[in-house]
Amino acid sequence: MCDLTCSVIRRIHFGVQFCKIHLFFAGSLGDSSARLCVLQNQTAYVYVVAHFFQCLNFEFQKRLTVVKPFVIS
Repeated sequence: MCDLTCSVIRRIHFGVQFCKIHLFFAGSLGDSSARLCVLQNQTAYVYVVAHFFQCLNFEFQKRLTVVKPFVIS
């Protein structure tokens, strides 16, 4: 499941010219709730990541080498 999630994000990123990835956290890091990818055409895709925190913490940064995730505090 974790692998699949990262794979989907990677396909979306390389499928567009511009993509900003924001990680939204509710409270602590363990309560991460959504990932928002804003594309060049202003279309937004939101993915629930509550069950994929380990994927975000390890796989996500390892696989996405072009666009680095950053935390919105």
